[in-house]
Amino acid sequence: MLFFFDEKGDVKGRVEGGALTGNRVITGTEGVVTAAAGSVTSLTGPARDQYDTGLDSPLQAAASSAITDSTTLWFDVGVVDQSYRSNFVSISDSAQMKTGSVEGIVGTTGYCGDRNVAVVRQSFVGGDETPTRNSLYSMAPNSEPLALSEWDFDPEFRPVTSVSPCSGDGRYLYSLYASADTVAAETQGPGLVLVKFDTTDGAVTQTQLSMPGYTWSTHRSSLAIIDDRLYWVSHDEDVLSIALDGSSRVEKLWSLPNSASIVVQANNNLLSTVSSDDEIVFNQYELKTGEPVRPPIVLPWLGDVEGRQTEGGGTIYKIVDTSALSTTGRR
Repeated sequence: MLFFFDEKGDVKGRVEGGALTGNRVITGTEGVVTAAAGSVTSLTGPARDQYDTGLDSPLQAAASSAITDSTTLWFDVGVVDQSYRSNFVSISDSAQMKTGSVEGIVGTTGYCGDRNVAVVRQSFVGGDETPTRNSLYSMAPNSEPLALSEWDFDPEFRPVTSVSPCSGDGRYLYSLYASADTVAAETQGPGLVLVKFDTTDGAVTQTQLSMPGYTWSTHRSSLAIIDDRLYWVSHDEDVLSIALDGSSRVEKLWSLPNSASIVVQANNNLLSTVSSDDEIVFNQYELKTGEPVRPPIVLPWLGDVEGRQTEGGGTIYKIVDTSALSTTGRR
């Protein structure tokens, strides 16, 4: 279920569909896109377009373009002929749907200008070989995915978020990676690795980050680039940042005042959160400074939904994402 609410916290609408693992709300310049089992729904103002996809596989990654208002969703459809495959559904700014697939599992995706860029890792079943191949795909409007480059990574070296931002000039996609050693050591071992993907020639550059005392674990929709700096929110509720000039030192800028964030989403300099202590609350902050953008919005009705058993039984409702259409409109 997708709920829309106003600045008073009153529900103004909802969209329902079959449960889908990893579901998200993807915000565009004019509206939102979300998925359900078997379909993708686009909502722009009063208009609602629903596309039948036939996919009930987990939603692996999704992103939208700030330039064209196009959205691409990547689904993990599982094993086909002993290799994992990912299917995509792209909705253009003219409301046209395009579908297709690539071999492998999408680790992270983003938009660089009008192109969807996806980092895909090889995965297969059977055999003695270890899957190490990674590929960088670029997909322009009205085109199929084009493999820009291939390289080898350890299979346990993976992006920590499923959506990654692009540089202002549209050339570089930036992602944060964690190794098995990083995960095992938590804050005392090697920190995250900043990986830069050149979308013109497919070149891949790594920078080991220095971040002692800060956890590698990161909210999946919290990465953003502002003024040549990368920002993200850790699961310790710290807002961290690094300059994109080759620097390796991570800085802590501020911490979320609520230590019980359920979901966090960064959209340019706007950080939206849903947190829960005694009650479920929606908040918005300036990402760079931590200044509140609006008073907290209490959502008592959401507390009645969260954790409730679904109508079909066997599963419960869980808050998985949040987004803001504007700082003064609906959420």
